[in-house]
Amino acid sequence: MSKRVERSDRQGGPDSPAAVLPRPGAALRWATNAGYAILLVIMALVPSMSSIAELSPPDWISHAVAYGVQAALIFWACLPTRGRNRALLIGVVGASGFGIVTEALQFFQPSRSVELEDLAANSVGALLVCCLIVGVARLAGRRTG
Repeated sequence: MSKRVERSDRQGGPDSPAAVLPRPGAALRWATNAGYAILLVIMALVPSMSSIAELSPPDWISHAVAYGVQAALIFWACLPTRGRNRALLIGVVGASGFGIVTEALQFFQPSRSVELEDLAANSVGALLVCCLIVGVARLAGRRTG
């Protein structure tokens, strides 16, 4: 019987902490994605300010983190309808593809340039975050199961 309680807790049963918290609907999940995507486009197209650039981490780290977050948001939006594995794949491909789009848009911005290193950092960041999601899920599964 204790295994049943654990299982229902993991699945968000009536006694689990997750049952108390409201679950965001699909509209909120995708609106969050859209808002973040707009933020990324703005950051990609606005000319960089040298005073801020001096204080920020290396460019490749910024790209990896930014597109890793986007991959996690895409995963979060797809998870309820696609399942974990497919949502992870969509997250990596979606964030990497969006990175290609934002780099292509920079081609038309005179103060910006398209860099292959940025494209690589976008994809690596998306992949690393999705690997982190898998690792955390496996650790959580071992701890509770």
